[in-house]
Amino acid sequence: DAYRKQAVAFLERNRLSTEVGLTEPTPPPASFQALQDRCLEEVQLVEQPCKQLLRQWLPRCFAGLNPLLLWFAIATAISGPTWWWVDPAWLQANAVRNDTGWIAIVVGGGAAIALVVMLVLHLVASQRAFHLITEVFSHSRAAQALFARWERMAAEELASAQQELDRRHTRRRQQREDALRKAESEFRERAAELDHWRDSEIQRLQSTSAARHGQLENARDQQLSFLSLTASSELHDCDSRRQTQPADLDAAHAARLEEFDSEHRIEWERIRTTWHSELACLTEQAEEWRRSARHACPPWNQLEPSTASGEERMVLLGHFQPALAEIEHGQPKEPDLVPQVKDWQLPAAIDLNDRPALLVQFRDPNGRQAAVELLQSAMLRLLTVLPAGQVRFTILDPHSLGENFATFMHLADVDDLLINTRIWTEPGQIEERLADLTEHMETVLQMFLRNEFATLDEYNRQAGEVAEPYRVLVVSGLPTNFSDIALRRLWNIVASGARCGVIPLIAVDLQSPIPRGYALWQNPELQRWRMIAEPPPAPNRFGVLVKALGQLAGDVRKVEVPFHRVAPADAAVWSRSAAQKLDIPIGRAGATRTQSVLLGSGTSQHVLIAGKTGSGKSTLLHALITNAALHYSPDELELYLIDFKKGVEFKVYSRYQLPHARVIGIESDREFGVSALERLDRELQERSALYRDAGVADLAGFRRARLHGQMHRTVHGWQPRPGRCRDGQDGHFRTALRNSR
Repeated sequence: DAYRKQAVAFLERNRLSTEVGLTEPTPPPASFQALQDRCLEEVQLVEQPCKQLLRQWLPRCFAGLNPLLLWFAIATAISGPTWWWVDPAWLQANAVRNDTGWIAIVVGGGAAIALVVMLVLHLVASQRAFHLITEVFSHSRAAQALFARWERMAAEELASAQQELDRRHTRRRQQREDALRKAESEFRERAAELDHWRDSEIQRLQSTSAARHGQLENARDQQLSFLSLTASSELHDCDSRRQTQPADLDAAHAARLEEFDSEHRIEWERIRTTWHSELACLTEQAEEWRRSARHACPPWNQLEPSTASGEERMVLLGHFQPALAEIEHGQPKEPDLVPQVKDWQLPAAIDLNDRPALLVQFRDPNGRQAAVELLQSAMLRLLTVLPAGQVRFTILDPHSLGENFATFMHLADVDDLLINTRIWTEPGQIEERLADLTEHMETVLQMFLRNEFATLDEYNRQAGEVAEPYRVLVVSGLPTNFSDIALRRLWNIVASGARCGVIPLIAVDLQSPIPRGYALWQNPELQRWRMIAEPPPAPNRFGVLVKALGQLAGDVRKVEVPFHRVAPADAAVWSRSAAQKLDIPIGRAGATRTQSVLLGSGTSQHVLIAGKTGSGKSTLLHALITNAALHYSPDELELYLIDFKKGVEFKVYSRYQLPHARVIGIESDREFGVSALERLDRELQERSALYRDAGVADLAGFRRARLHGQMHRTVHGWQPRPGRCRDGQDGHFRTALRNSR
């Protein structure tokens, strides 16, 4: 029906006739399945002519305004060329081309011809559509007839199935009723049997219960008689003990009291002795702590920066002075327990071995000044107790714009790294410095500690002269000018900085609220006691100490690694092979690794040592030459040493006849340097020829082939002087560099 409706709508929309002549449908099949297949086949036969009809383009020319536009287009197509090409004289017309009459005749003729063409096109379109719409209607009506026949047969089949279902249902219901009647009959029979069994059991139990009851009563009477006799005997014994026992109890009570008194006197004497002994130990321990703290952190007027060992692990801040009167039940009332010393001075210090950190809280200007002085003292102590040059301060002082810690800027006169260039105050600067500290912690964790060391202290103990400096973060007036990002970074540093050698010293202004989510660390035990802080030295003494300690740090900035740390053991001298590469140790890279120069592998073929005068270029060159000669034998390594610095560098190798040295140029001139480079150039050409003959690309391949005996590696050591490498010498030098691999 959908296809038929589409076809009819298409014809009506295009002004074509929808009347068709239908043929008689073929008789339907008798079987149900064949009828269904035939119906589906007719539906498929309707689809093809319908789609062909809808694809026709000619009928679309008569839809809507299309006929008028088509007629106008045909009329114009006929009239225009006719007016342009046909001369009126050819038709014996008494007119010219531009006459109105002639134009009307041409237009009228074109319109008539266009109308005839339109009628012909409409007839053709109707004729084509008639055949297709006839197929659509024929197959559609056949499909409808088959579907109606299929519905009737399905209804008959359904009625037959319903009758069969009703017959089966009736039969099943009759079977169920028969089964129920049979089950009821069996149930009544079984119930009668159980009733009979129950009555017989009741009669049996009644006959046996009377005899059992008599037996139990006899046993009860016998037990009562026995208990009566036993109770009389026990009662007589109790009366006898009641008359004689009080005197014994009184004597035992008196003896026990005397024993308790003796134990009490002994215990009291022990308590008194222990009390005074423990107080004496506490006094002695407090004095020992005080002396130890003063030894590690002497008074400011006695401190000499030059004598600071840098080995103490304690930063003295002041002292606590607890008293027995301040402790609940601490003051004894008994005269024997009253001590001679009733309060003690206990040093308040930062233990650098156990998560060192300092948090100070204040509420008013007086408290702020006291907190700043405590931070100053702690910073100055850190400069004295940690190894010289191993302390780097990062100071954040947004409240006073750095005025509180300006004395420490003397450290920048020696080395900017000691004070991180300046004191930082602005929010953006604070975020950047905390980000730098966070990045430093990441570097320490990933590059230094890894899974080998628990803390930076343990790493530094093994690193020795290449120890990593400690970072001290000083914050005054938190949270002033601290953004949320800065607070989050600060909290991460406080939580994880101890392992990385970051020591936070923080003063918190409690009048400024701390944002939610950042809880301050509290120690209830310390809050019980009042701490008497050690004041910093006088301003003049303060400046003198900072300058002296800064100068001491500057004096030890130069790191020297003993040569024996990188030199091979006696058994390892001349033990390496130069076939693959040269691996020459020159120093230490951290606590466990050695820094080496690799040559002859990949693009690592040359070394350029550059630096200002006195920076250690010659020292490094000597370390390279000496360690290379110790690790590789003369059969493995050959040296060309050219010295243009007046013969002061390589003379020692000539004096002691270094066996690896093929050429040693002392006080060399340009011509000698050119000849040495020419010799190297010839060596390169000879080796290239040998490589081609052997079919190899490098020294390692040639050594594996072993076609022409052992071939050593050649190192050219060049100690230049400005202006020496010119003209032809420069060309030889570039050739040697380009082909040396």
